[in-house]
Amino acid sequence: MHATNNNHHGDTDNSVAAAFYEASTGKWYPREGWPTPDGRNGYHRMLVNGRSAIGVCQRAVYESSSRYAAWGKDYTGTWRKITLFACDDLTSAPWRMRRYWLDPQFGATMIWDIFRGPDGHAYVAYDHAYAETYETSNIPSTLHIARIHEDLSAEVFDLGIANEGGRPCPLFDRNGNWYLSYWDKNDACNMLLKLDPAHGFKPVSRYVLGDAETPMVLYVLRPEQFGGETIIDDTARYISRTYRPQGEGHYPLIDVVYGEFELPVNAVYTEHG
Repeated sequence: MHATNNNHHGDTDNSVAAAFYEASTGKWYPREGWPTPDGRNGYHRMLVNGRSAIGVCQRAVYESSSRYAAWGKDYTGTWRKITLFACDDLTSAPWRMRRYWLDPQFGATMIWDIFRGPDGHAYVAYDHAYAETYETSNIPSTLHIARIHEDLSAEVFDLGIANEGGRPCPLFDRNGNWYLSYWDKNDACNMLLKLDPAHGFKPVSRYVLGDAETPMVLYVLRPEQFGGETIIDDTARYISRTYRPQGEGHYPLIDVVYGEFELPVNAVYTEHG
């Protein structure tokens, strides 16, 4: 999936294009996308299951003659419009859309991941802040998990956790236990929370992943995003990146690292993790 051109502003000609490759036949299926007249395209990700798919995309709003003109371009570029989409047959069926599932009047949204949970549902993890007025728009966003159904309806759970760095990553083990890795700014360490999905994903235990000067930026490997099988065991597999400064006037070098850690399936919670 990709944008058809680099027009970032609203009221201009742009759209999402897509293509599907079926490995069993070696055939590409170019797909008609959908128009995006409301601005820049950002995060696009889907879960592919055979010929069907469900996904999410995010856009910034650049409205040249909009209700936000009085507050300037900086605000109109805030990421906040979120669309859910699905397709029952990527070789021929039309897209099913839920446009602007999230579209706060003011505020912002940042999508972190889409994945399939141990119960078979699609889930979206994201930061979100909603405000009714510009004057109250500078509010901290909190982490959310949304359970997405086949008809693109959503159950939303606000974890009440302010993300202050890093990249929050939901995880789960083969017993169906849920976890969330994130950066705890107050303790200056990478944390792993055990969540209770039966009670709104409320955190019930906390473990320390390790001390670090900067947050870990984790990208959990999810084969189901590319048509593979969901791996459910007790090991978290991820890639991470770190930056090495190269002096003034030079871009930093970026190291990409593959790593694993075992989830604390049988661990006993202690005050210090």
